[in-house]
Amino acid sequence: MFDFEPITTSNVITVVQILVVVAGFFFSWRSLEATRASITIATANLATAATSLGLATSNAQAQLYNQMVLQGRDLQYKFMEIFYGGKTPEDEQKRRDLYTGVVIAYYAACFELRKVLALPESVEKLLNAELKELMRQTPFRNMWDGVKHLHSKEFIAHVNSLAGV
Repeated sequence: MFDFEPITTSNVITVVQILVVVAGFFFSWRSLEATRASITIATANLATAATSLGLATSNAQAQLYNQMVLQGRDLQYKFMEIFYGGKTPEDEQKRRDLYTGVVIAYYAACFELRKVLALPESVEKLLNAELKELMRQTPFRNMWDGVKHLHSKEFIAHVNSLAGV
């Protein structure tokens, strides 16, 4: 049936080489499958990390917005204390000047925070309207003229861009 006489050592080596190459292809294919599975898992992990980062960013933004609200409330309390606190007339003007500067600095900080915090449009409109009305008042406008050089060029341009200021 089979004639094995023509089988030589070189033929056996060639057959062994072919078997080694086929085994190499098999292991390469298995390695590529394992790599593909690893990439799939890494992609899923990356998507999860991106979602977590998005949640963390939203949480940080909410905390910053909450701090802005709390600081605004504290400024209102301070306003009532300074202007309606029954202080002596000498100290009252100093307190008013200090308070006026703090309020301007608060709005400047809110403006600068907009660069890193996406505020709702309604909040931005509210902050702009409050700042506009504030700057129409003589004490605040006089203080602004004295301290505007201490603020960023962008904030100065923003205040100047508010209609009626």
